[in-house]
Order: sequence, then structure tokens, then C-alpha cells
Amino acid sequence: MRPVRCIEHKGHAKHITPFVGKQIDIAKAFGFEIPNGCDAKYKSKKSREKKIGRPAKAKVVHEPKG
Repeated sequence: MRPVRCIEHKGHAKHITPFVGKQIDIAKAFGFEIPNGCDAKYKSKKSREKKIGRPAKAKVVHEPKG
């Protein structure tokens, strides 16, 4: 599980990293409210729709002779 962090810079507003995956379930189990702007609409960078790398070769279908 990734940690939730509160980032502070001098002269800037505080920034809380988004809640993703199991973090949402854990927060609900303990009764914590997820702050505005940190909800589940965020999509993790780790999730990918397609695979990285070379695509697989097309499968050749051989018909029986005869």
C-alpha cells in the first residue's frame, strides 16, 4: 500500500496525496473522511490498460488435410 502524505511548502497551500486502492477501504473501516480533492476519481499511475513491449505474434490456425 502506498502512504498518504501531506506536502507543505513555504508560501503555498498544503497538498495531500490522493487516496487510491485499499487506502479508501482502510479509511472507511476506521471511519475517516477522505478530504476533498483526494477521492477515488484519481487513477493510479501503476494501472495500465495495455501491456508494455512488443505485441504477441498472430496465432496461425492449421486446417486438417484430407
